Amino acid sequence: MNKQKILLVAPTYVDEPNTMYFPIGMAYLASYIRSRGHTVHGFNMNNVGRVEGEKYLRDLLSRERYDVIGLGALTIAFEQLEKLIRFLRPLSDAAIVLGGGITACESEIVLTELQPDYMVISEGEVIFEQLLDYIANPSDTPLPKGVWTRTPQGIVSGNEGDTIPRLDDLPFPDYELMGIGEFIELQTGQTWSHHKTDPFGGKYIPISASRSCPFKCTFCYHAGMGKYRLHSIPYTIAFIERMKETYGVTHFAIYDELFSANIARVLEFCEAAKRLDITFDCQLRVDQVSAPMLRAMKEAGCTEISYGFESASDTVIESMQKKIFAHQIAEAVRLTREAKIGIQGNFLFGDPAETKETLQTTLDFQQQHRLYFADWSMVLPYPGTVLHAQALRKGMIRDRVRFIKDIADTSRYLWNSPVNLTVMSDEEYLQVYAQLRELNDINHRQALSRVVASRPLDGFHSAITVECPHCQTSTSYERFPYPLDARTEVSEDRSSFYGLLGINLICPECRDKHHLLSKAIPHVTPVFERFDTVLSELVRSHGDEIVVLPAMDRYFHALCEDTAILSVRPFAVLDTREHRIGKTFLDTTVQKFDDETVDSLADKRFLILPWVEAAEVYRRLIARGIPEERIVSWNFPADRK
Repeated sequence: MNKQKILLVAPTYVDEPNTMYFPIGMAYLASYIRSRGHTVHGFNMNNVGRVEGEKYLRDLLSRERYDVIGLGALTIAFEQLEKLIRFLRPLSDAAIVLGGGITACESEIVLTELQPDYMVISEGEVIFEQLLDYIANPSDTPLPKGVWTRTPQGIVSGNEGDTIPRLDDLPFPDYELMGIGEFIELQTGQTWSHHKTDPFGGKYIPISASRSCPFKCTFCYHAGMGKYRLHSIPYTIAFIERMKETYGVTHFAIYDELFSANIARVLEFCEAAKRLDITFDCQLRVDQVSAPMLRAMKEAGCTEISYGFESASDTVIESMQKKIFAHQIAEAVRLTREAKIGIQGNFLFGDPAETKETLQTTLDFQQQHRLYFADWSMVLPYPGTVLHAQALRKGMIRDRVRFIKDIADTSRYLWNSPVNLTVMSDEEYLQVYAQLRELNDINHRQALSRVVASRPLDGFHSAITVECPHCQTSTSYERFPYPLDARTEVSEDRSSFYGLLGINLICPECRDKHHLLSKAIPHVTPVFERFDTVLSELVRSHGDEIVVLPAMDRYFHALCEDTAILSVRPFAVLDTREHRIGKTFLDTTVQKFDDETVDSLADKRFLILPWVEAAEVYRRLIARGIPEERIVSWNFPADRK
């Protein structure tokens, strides 16, 4: 066998360093290929971001020659991979091999559009090794099963490859090679986000204890992973021990689609994990849990379980082929709360069986069981799923390439390629989804944190003590940051919904979430007070000549509760978004925001509400000659004269 030199590159979704994901699959591939005698280098672009990552790769490839460059990701990274392959082509004559979940669905499109030299479909370890032999001796070696390539005559397909029957036969994944140290270093050990804030959780390492899933939900695809297989508990525990000893990290996120399909395996893991003094989170099914199992998980350090709720209508659940019932969801929620383990779960809207009646059933269930933080999302027919096949058969996906690109960005998908598989009209479908997104934020406010004591420290931090509304435990935060930014904890960027959004806190005692209003944070309170003061003066002095932008949908409920916005009776309402034009907002018909309309309203006063486009709209108003003193903006109060 010819020994080759391989570079494995994990792409990033964003320009800045981030911890959005760690390339576990690539770490497995790296260790396996190294064990077969090849030289392997690895680079996780997430650790430095796209811009610095490209600089590093340009320099690396000017110094090092590789035989093969391996890339891999899910379908949602289609555009990132497209850019990365184009970037790499002129820098190296290495064969580019693409793997990961993206190759297992719409394979011909992926190969044609992204143009790697080879694609690996199914689990990569053994197939990649066979492909290296083929690349070294293409005339003496047949194209391996599971490898696709392009020739002048067209696509040559090896179909899907075989999966590995015994996962324990694989060496431990080489996390070090794929930059786990830098991944850990990027973490602060504190999770600060509007969705879930837990500053006491510590740094974490993601691990895999199984592959694939034994169930076939219509909205899910296991991306060439084959049958459900498991690492043994001794293998998993030994790897956790190694990571803990090497990096000092004590929280482990088990990233399996399904951690276990039987209680005995969970209990075996918990018994072994108790001696490690770690914490962990995982994903389970609601029909698997029992009080004794959950108690064992709590004692072993489990902090959160992710459940697939999806719906509380048995009609919809059956349509999704989830093989559970709504009463099992209710029981799992009750038992998990009793065990004081956190719950992560979502509801999905848009299954083909969804109607107004089934939706109402789930909404009632959500309120009855206080699932205020089980947010609503839209069913997305990802390539490879049953739903995607249905959409294709019905002619709902007109441009399959555009669809793949759009579905990676939910907002873009909604307005470019939405697929409505329900009996509702398309307009009604999108309207209901918009209402559900707003309901997410309304629900959060049904479990409000009670501020016990607080004082501002500076313009971005407060000392604050809050009481959990579920168990009445008080928690003190010595230096609470706000507004939040995913990387720096504090954001000085005044765009979007700056200062308006509250924060979902995790109670360290009961692990349930509760919602802290931004208005209740002492250094933020003056932002609301100043806005209401300016708004009051605007209404008093110019109440009949106020032009409002935009016609808010999401978060408008929060603005109404926390400010005096309902005192405004607009002269006009403007918006840039086509789907809002002609609708009603604050009892006023929405007009298109363009130069002609602005010019016709030049003698009016403009009120810009929290908006992702606030900065651009403010700039355009100034460019059209609207004086600064005629513009009131939530996002840019310093600009108000």
